[in-house]
This record gives sequence, structure tokens and C-alpha cells, in this order.
Amino acid sequence: MAFLAKGKKADLVNACEELGENVPPNSRVPDIKHIILESKNFNEEAVRIMLDRIIGERLEEAEAERQQLEHEAERQRLEREAEQQRLEREAEAEQRQIELQRLEIRRLELQAAPAATTPPGRTEEVHHKIPLAQITPKFDEKKDEMSLFLVNFERRAEMARVPREECVVYLFHVMPPEISNMLARETAENANNYDYVKELVLKSTSCLQKNLKLYFTDIKRTLKRLGVVSPTN
Repeated sequence: MAFLAKGKKADLVNACEELGENVPPNSRVPDIKHIILESKNFNEEAVRIMLDRIIGERLEEAEAERQQLEHEAERQRLEREAEQQRLEREAEAEQRQIELQRLEIRRLELQAAPAATTPPGRTEEVHHKIPLAQITPKFDEKKDEMSLFLVNFERRAEMARVPREECVVYLFHVMPPEISNMLARETAENANNYDYVKELVLKSTSCLQKNLKLYFTDIKRTLKRLGVVSPTN
């Protein structure tokens, strides 16, 4: 029967079992076909339908397994990306902390310097009255508007008597990693120039926030497709 040729060996074995026939071990495909044709329960049309169903079930199982493997690979990829981003954030936070410690050491050195180093008639204090890092919250991409955030940051820097040339380091401390990464591509001269950094941040934030929104929307859509989160979330 020609229709038996479309079934694989496993399909033919399953057909034999459904017909109530035993298949000896190491049977070849021609032997199995012979068992089917010689079965007392053989009916050509019934066996044709049976074999189509068996083949369809096998293909469905194979497709389900393929999709499961794809989903697992995608889940692992997302986990690796999340872990990489976490490590980058930790490294950037550590670098910002080092910069803050460097500034604190510099402040203590200036504070301990002899009063004679201050020119006559100059009464400017050389240390910060208030730790700026303690009174400035981190930028919240969901709630804060960058221009207003920078206005508040500059006011707090003035309250803390932080020299303008040192503001960039403190700004790094409160900016999201994406902004810090963008500034890392600038020259050292530009990256330490607060006015330049401020202008660059204001120009780039709008586009950056839009891209981040699209990125996280895509991540959420992927997680929904994988069944990691509920579609109603």
C-alpha cells in the first residue's frame, strides 16, 4: 500500500500497536508494513486515517519541542543580558564611588591646608559644608524630567559649595547607567566640563528615554509571549 510509505518506522510501529499486533525487536520497515497488511484488523481506509493521525501527532510533538527549545534559549538570552546589565551597573556604581572618595580626599586635603595658602582678603571656604551625594536623589527615569532635575542638582551643589568643575563627578553618581555610558565616549576634557555635559545630557535624554521605553516594551512583549508574565500585567 502506497500510503504506508509516508510513515516513519516509529509511525508504523504505533500503527501496529493500535491494530493489536506485536512488532518483533529489530524488525525492518518492510517487515512492519507486512505485519500491518496481514493484520486481521486491517482495513485500508481505517489504517490510512490512523496513520495520518499518528504522523500528525508526531509532527505536533516535534513542533512543540522545537518551540520549547526556542523559548528556553530566548529566556536564557534575556537572563544573560540582564546579568550583563547588572554587572555593568555595579561596575559603574563602583567607579562613581571611587570618584566620590577621591573628591572627599581632596576636600580633606584642602581643609587641612595652612590658612596662609589663602590669598589676603580672600575668605572663600575651600571645603563643602554639606555632602552633596547625601542630599541629591538619583535620577528616576519614570518620574523625573531632566531639565528640572538638573536645576535642582545645581541648587544642591551650590548649597553644598561644590566647585562647578567638580559637579560632573557628583552628577555621574545620580545619573542612570545609560547616561554614564554615553559620557564615557567623550574626551576627558569634555567629560569634566559640567556645562558641556549638561548640554549633552539635555539633548540626548529625550531620544534615550524613547529608546529605553521601546526596549523595555519589547522585553515585556517577549516575556508575555514566553508566558513569563501574564498578558494582563
